[in-house]
Parts: sequence; C-alpha cells; structure tokens
Amino acid sequence: MAQKKSSMMTLDLRKSLVNKQDKYFTVEHQCQLLSIPKSTFYYQPIGIQAEDLKIMSIMDRLYLEDPTMGTRRYAAEVTKRGYHLGRQHAKTLMQLMGIAAIYPKPRTTVIDKAKYKYPYLLRGISINAPNRYQLHTNEIWLYVSDGNYRHIQQVYRWLEHLKYDGCNVGRGHAQTSGKTTWGT
Repeated sequence: MAQKKSSMMTLDLRKSLVNKQDKYFTVEHQCQLLSIPKSTFYYQPIGIQAEDLKIMSIMDRLYLEDPTMGTRRYAAEVTKRGYHLGRQHAKTLMQLMGIAAIYPKPRTTVIDKAKYKYPYLLRGISINAPNRYQLHTNEIWLYVSDGNYRHIQQVYRWLEHLKYDGCNVGRGHAQTSGKTTWGT
C-alpha cells in the first residue's frame, strides 16, 4: 500500500530517522513508514571523478575560446587532447557545468509588428462581378480581377506616392465623371 509522502519533513531528515540497530522494526519497514524508498536510504552519492574534472577544465577553456561548440565538437576536441569523450558524456558534462552552445534560435528574424503597420487595403472594396473587385482611395479607383491580390499593397503605395507628389498619372487612365479609373 502506497502511503502519502510527508511534506513537512525533508528527505535528509527522514533518512536520519531510520535506525539500522532497531530490534523491532526492520530498515525496510522504517523506510515504508517514512515514505522513503529503500534504495534511496542506502544510496551514497559518488563525487566527480578526477578524469572528468580534467575534461571539464579542458571544456571550460574551449568554451571561452568558442562558445558555439556543441557536443560533437567537444567530443572531437577533447579526444584530440588525449582523453576519451563521447557525445552523450560531453552532453552530461555540459549540463553539469551549466554551459550550452550559443546558436541562432528559431524565429530570430521576426519583425516588430508595431513598426510595420499598413492600412487595411480591403476596406472600401465593392464586389461588382465574380472575381472582380474595386479598390478606392480618395479619387483613385483600381480594378483587380481574378482574385489577384498579391500586388495590391505595392500598387496602393505607388498611387499614394503619385497623389502626394502631385504628378499627373500617365498611361492607362481615363477621365470619367471626375474620377481617374484604371482597368486590368
């Protein structure tokens, strides 16, 4: 039967309460009462080996030279220096040291949405026929057919540029009832 862990006492405190010399309760029964796995009670942590410390000092120097190195390059460089180091062990040591390769993360080129605010170009569009739309900006009318919206923004900027420069628009326009009209 699994018992609820006591959140009031730390693991070290519960381990210290187990008495190996007790005549009435075995170590296993005491561990059950204190919600400690028996393997946790008997576990003795192993310190870092001397060879790993040497490898970690090499990795630290390499990290200061080039912080973009990953596990493959660490394994190759440390092996060149005379120590055997596999990729997984390099990963373990990097985690232990708290270092990680510096590399571009995904989505680093996302633009600032507040910087590029364009007008909503479909406002003021009326549908006259199937796949034929009309873009109206003040006195300029633009007809876009066949659902071809890819270049509306460029055309809109061009038209605004012409409007602000005070230029007369050249080809493709016809004066009808005081409105300049382009057909496609």
